[in-house]
Amino acid sequence: MQHTLEHLVGLFGPLMTTEEVARVLKFPTVPALRAALRRKRIELTPVDMPGRKQHVFATEDVASCLANWKRKGAASGTDAGAPGEEEAM
Repeated sequence: MQHTLEHLVGLFGPLMTTEEVARVLKFPTVPALRAALRRKRIELTPVDMPGRKQHVFATEDVASCLANWKRKGAASGTDAGAPGEEEAM
């Protein structure tokens, strides 16, 4: 996870926008990511920033989410890192 976190922080800094998270997590659209968040299909919580309407996420949390998907995929022997497929339908 450390390598992924360092890479993401280098690209996006400590916080990521919804658009950036959707792109990194390979969701087909931002609404698909939002649907997954509403349905609790991904373990991410927006950072509350007073005076800002746009949601941002801690880059560390996004890296942790990726690491969890990789771990679950390795344990089950499948690719568990593709949650956006059903939300896009």
